[in-house]
Amino acid sequence: MQESLDYIFRKKNCHFVLQFFKGKSMTSSTHYF
Repeated sequence: MQESLDYIFRKKNCHFVLQFFKGKSMTSSTHYF
């Protein structure tokens, strides 16, 4: 159970980070990916 919870958390965290960088690339001319 702990592994699946950790997996879900990591997936959500990764999605949040991707959205954050996407928003940053939109406001600035610098592209991280």
